[in-house]
Amino acid sequence: MTPAATEKRLEKIEIQLTPKEWAIRLADEQRQYPSSVECLRAAGKKTRQEYLVYRGFDALKKQADERHPGNNPSDIQLRSHTYKALRKEYHTLRMIVKVVGLAVAHQMEPLSLRIALRLSQLHALILRDLHQQHSPGAASLAAVLEDWVDDARTLVTDVLTIPAAVQFIEHQYFDGHQILFRDWEAQLNRTVKVVEVGISTFNDYLKLTSGISNELKEALVINIEVIKNAAKGKGGADLAARWLKEARDEANNDFLEAACGEWYVFQNVIRDFFGQNP
Repeated sequence: MTPAATEKRLEKIEIQLTPKEWAIRLADEQRQYPSSVECLRAAGKKTRQEYLVYRGFDALKKQADERHPGNNPSDIQLRSHTYKALRKEYHTLRMIVKVVGLAVAHQMEPLSLRIALRLSQLHALILRDLHQQHSPGAASLAAVLEDWVDDARTLVTDVLTIPAAVQFIEHQYFDGHQILFRDWEAQLNRTVKVVEVGISTFNDYLKLTSGISNELKEALVINIEVIKNAAKGKGGADLAARWLKEARDEANNDFLEAACGEWYVFQNVIRDFFGQNP
C-alpha cells in the first residue's frame, strides 16, 4: 500500500472515531513521553497537521459533514449543531485530562512537605522513647501520640484520595486508560509509597513502646487499608466530582471566549506549563 493510500485509509478510520476515542488517543500519546515537559515541548514544535489535538477536531468536523451532507438550511443547521456537540465533548474530555493532571502535580509538593514533617516528628519521638532521653511521662507521651495520629490520619486520607479519584475518572470517562503524564504518575506513586512505609513504621513502633497502655495502642493504630477503601468510595468520588466540574467550567469558558476554541485552548495549555509560548 502506498503512503498516500495508507494516509487515506487512516483518515477514513479517524473520521469514525468518537470524541472519547480521540481523547483516549491523545492521553495515550502524551504517556509515550517520559515527562510532561518533554511532551509539551514536542507538541509546540509540531505543525497543525501533525498535532493530534487538531486532527481530532478536523476529523470530528468531517464526521459531522458526513452525517448531514446536504446544503439546505436544515442540513446546514444540523451539521453545525452536530459538530458543536462533538467538539464540546472532545474538548471537555481534554480539559478533564488537563485539570486532573495539574491538580495532581500541584498537590505533590505541599503533600510531600507535610509528609516529611510528620515523619521527622515520628523519628524524633521514636528516638527519644527508645533511648529514654528527655522522655515525656506516660500522660505526655499519650497526648503527643494522639496529636500525631490525628494529623497523620488526615494526611494519609488526603494522599490516598488522589489516586482513587484519578482511577475513578479513568474508568468512568476513558475506559480505564491512564491519563496522567508519566512523571506525575511516578511522583504520585512515590508519595503513596512513602506514606505507606511511614504508617507501617508508626504501627511497628506502637507494638514496641512501653510508654502507653495496650488499650491506647489499639486506639492509635492507623489502618491504612480502611483509609484506602474509604478513599476508593465517597472520598475519591467527591474529589473526582470537583475536578470534573472544574474541567467542564473551563471547557464552557473556552467556547464562550473563542468561536472554535482550538487555538485559544492550545495556547492556554502551553502557558499553563511554561508561563509563555515555548
